[in-house]
Amino acid sequence: MANNPDPISYINLGDGQNHPIDAVTLGEHPASDFQSSDSIVTSISSSSTDQQIPSAKCVYTELSNIETRLQNI
Repeated sequence: MANNPDPISYINLGDGQNHPIDAVTLGEHPASDFQSSDSIVTSISSSSTDQQIPSAKCVYTELSNIETRLQNI
């Protein structure tokens, strides 16, 4: 039974080329360090940390909450 390699993710850096994500670094960290969904949160609060990454839904919900609060002023 052959071992299947992990799929390679690619990113386009605006140069029309697809670069393997592991070849890209951000602040001396490989981009693959930022791919884990373990730190993605769906809500934010006063106990949120710098290690947590808000999901798109979280950001959308929070912006909607701000909009609603402004409309109620």
